[in-house]
Amino acid sequence: MQHRTLRRIILGWVFLIIVVALIGKVSVAASNAGRTAADFLLIGVGARAAGMGGAYTAVSEGAPASYWNPAGLSGGEGGEVVLGHFSWFQDITLEHGTLAYQINDKTALAASVTFSQLRTD
Repeated sequence: MQHRTLRRIILGWVFLIIVVALIGKVSVAASNAGRTAADFLLIGVGARAAGMGGAYTAVSEGAPASYWNPAGLSGGEGGEVVLGHFSWFQDITLEHGTLAYQINDKTALAASVTFSQLRTD
């Protein structure tokens, strides 16, 4: 009985690996893969957020909070500038800059710019 179960599990895994390998080749070989209009929205801002895999909304503070959760802007002090350069797959680059200034305990101002470009060297 255990031998049959083990054999079914192994055959199931082999089948799953073959299916994933076949489907994976089709999606990678797509002619416009990664070149849709809003792919840059999948790129997070800031090293800490990238290190957390994008799970940063609840803990965001300071200037990067303008991207993740604007309520976190009130946790900063004074002024802060964040600049970022990201090289993504298929020669896509993203530039991001944020300027944040804490006015008082409950008020903050922030401005951010994001620029995405496809390099054609």
